[in-house]
Amino acid sequence: MSQADLARSAGIRPSSLSDYLTGKYSPKHDKIERIAAALQVSPDWLLGSSAAFSITADERLLLE
Repeated sequence: MSQADLARSAGIRPSSLSDYLTGKYSPKHDKIERIAAALQVSPDWLLGSSAAFSITADERLLLE
């Protein structure tokens, strides 16, 4: 997905998305949610939160 496609899907101006990606500005919570929805991921995953990778006790047992 191109930046233009992502901006369109999230309803965000391409220039704003570019500013977020280059670190010029940080997106507000509502924009993070829109970008995450467009990418079909959780906002936590998008932000790299370790909570996004938590597993249940049953899943941990299966992995072991």
